[in-house]
Amino acid sequence: MHSLVRQFAVDKLGAQATAVDHAFVDYFYLFAHENQDDYAQLQPEWRNFLAAVSKAHALAAWQMVLDFVGMLDKPWFRQIRFNDMREGLDLALDAAAVLQDRPALARTLLRLGEVEIEQNNYVTAETHLIDALDHFMRLEESLGIAHAKYFLSRIKLEQAKDDQAIKLSTASKRIFAEEDDWLGIGKNLNLLALCQIKKYRDFHTAQTYLEESVALQRQVPLSSSYVETLRHLARVKSMFEAYGAAESCLIEAVDVSHRLGNLGEYAAVLYERLLLCKRRNQLDEALAFGYDCLDSFRKLGSLRWEALIKTQLGLLQQAKQNPDQALTLLKEGLLIFDELGDAYEQAYSYYYLSNLYAEIGEVEQSLYAKQQACRLNRELNDPQLTERLR
Repeated sequence: MHSLVRQFAVDKLGAQATAVDHAFVDYFYLFAHENQDDYAQLQPEWRNFLAAVSKAHALAAWQMVLDFVGMLDKPWFRQIRFNDMREGLDLALDAAAVLQDRPALARTLLRLGEVEIEQNNYVTAETHLIDALDHFMRLEESLGIAHAKYFLSRIKLEQAKDDQAIKLSTASKRIFAEEDDWLGIGKNLNLLALCQIKKYRDFHTAQTYLEESVALQRQVPLSSSYVETLRHLARVKSMFEAYGAAESCLIEAVDVSHRLGNLGEYAAVLYERLLLCKRRNQLDEALAFGYDCLDSFRKLGSLRWEALIKTQLGLLQQAKQNPDQALTLLKEGLLIFDELGDAYEQAYSYYYLSNLYAEIGEVEQSLYAKQQACRLNRELNDPQLTERLR
């Protein structure tokens, strides 16, 4: 609508403007309620939903803000509308504070922390989660405490602070077990499996954790956590060269992610398909999955995933004897890991670069990259990287 036409319409509305805003909010609240599991119907209206939440906030309709954001929570998350979700949750924080609704405040802070993790904003995420944990402890809400500790452990894992991650995840898992929350136990088993792989290269223990997680989660409704478990289990099975079993896990993961309408988990499955093809020396297939996956995560806005994929694509291009493309991809991945403060992935990126530089005869660059990898690994003390750097 032209700005003059819009202004004319506003002038004509006059005193009715507030009533129209109320009608706007009510209409899109009802529309979202009736179609919250029909993403094709929701797709054209994302801007209107956020506008409706903002109008409800401007009208001081605080309970409507909380209810609206709560209703959009699942579709926003599954469709990776993280920017919309973060704006909505910020408005919900205001509403919960005005209403002095401490449980709603704690839940909103928890969800904000999770969204910030998905967007790799770890400092902000940790601040929200510590605040949420404080509220949950005052409320003596054990499941809230367990969820907060789980998300804090995810941050520590992605920052390569493995001992802290294990401690937090173990505490979270214990609380979930006390509450008979199988999904919560499963999420922590997934995370502890990753810790076993990263810190100890112990794939047998990781497989035990993941198979236990699968068994538990099959007792509850399907979730993104179940897809995550299948992805990790596929990777572990591929390490044991059980490629058929790994492929079966990924086929099931694709099916579940489609049934959930979860775009992020589907893209993550593409990444595992890349790794499986790479392990089987199917380089062209791996590259095809990799570029599809990269395109998906760029659209979804996940920097860490973009860096992980670029690193793998760089290694694949190196294997295909395309050093210029490999160098560009590895350096781009390293820049993102540096921005995110991910020391673990930085160290491996420098190691990969040192090998590539040596391969193309850039001796000084190779030595510098190796020195950087060693510097980072002195704190990480990663056994596999230590062995590779010798």
